[in-house]
Amino acid sequence: MFASVAINVASITQVQGWMGRADVKTTMRYLHHKSRTEDARLLSAAFHPETPGSRIVEAGTPPD
Repeated sequence: MFASVAINVASITQVQGWMGRADVKTTMRYLHHKSRTEDARLLSAAFHPETPGSRIVEAGTPPD
């Protein structure tokens, strides 16, 4: 239960350390519990570039 909740607020390596795992592969089994809310926001911004706060930059375009 700990890792399933912790993975939503911390990196995989942080959770690995907190659990005392020597190999990150053991901790990776909890990644399927990670929330995809941020992924949804990023994809939404990609398909709706007029959304305030979103900006898509084409390759080779210098930043503002």
